[in-house]
Amino acid sequence: MRNGNPGRPVIAGVTLRNSQAIGLTLAVIAPMPVLIGQFTGTGLDPLHAPISQYVYLPGGYQLVLFGALLMAGCGATIAIDLLRRSGGPPTRDDHPRRLAGFLLLTFAVAFSVVGLVPTDPPGSANPSATELVHRASVIWTFVALPAAGIVLARSPRLVGLRGALALQRLAVALLVGVLVFGAIQLPLLIAGSGIPALGLVERLAFAFMIGYLIVLTMVVRAGPVSTGTVAPVLARSVRD
Repeated sequence: MRNGNPGRPVIAGVTLRNSQAIGLTLAVIAPMPVLIGQFTGTGLDPLHAPISQYVYLPGGYQLVLFGALLMAGCGATIAIDLLRRSGGPPTRDDHPRRLAGFLLLTFAVAFSVVGLVPTDPPGSANPSATELVHRASVIWTFVALPAAGIVLARSPRLVGLRGALALQRLAVALLVGVLVFGAIQLPLLIAGSGIPALGLVERLAFAFMIGYLIVLTMVVRAGPVSTGTVAPVLARSVRD
């Protein structure tokens, strides 16, 4: 099966529509574990308690891990599709596809770590190594995702003009929000005091992230797919 370019064969049965359907499904159901945990009598205050504290409730670790893996799966699905479409003879769209795909793969890995590595129990005085790994992974997810969107937005052929504008504006809003939150959080952490309305801020941030994932998944346009594997393409994206 070919798409009119003899140098860029398309893998039979692998289509952008399939990737988008999988990615959208994963993104839409990603909040469900948190909602289940909140509405099954956990007693956690959503205004102040961060999502990561669910791990210390019965069955909470599994809920947090499942939700994190759903988010990771959404990013990985689009990443693999982008990398597959940049594995043939070079075109000017290959570099942004590879770079965005690589960023989304790091997003997926970081979100997996978020789910696998729990945060410290409530009331812990000093952050442990696992807590620092957890926080660093969360921060990277909020950097890698909008960065991938900005890379794709710089090539409107890949996402369309409206898609590029949407990705750029939402990415700027997300990055500004991360910087503002970080600027507020860091002094409070150094002082050892709590962060006001942390639970609400965190839930709004993750809702925004899910929305961004949905937009990114929907605006990516189809392109030729290489018959090669993703591994060589990923290696080229790291070298670039």
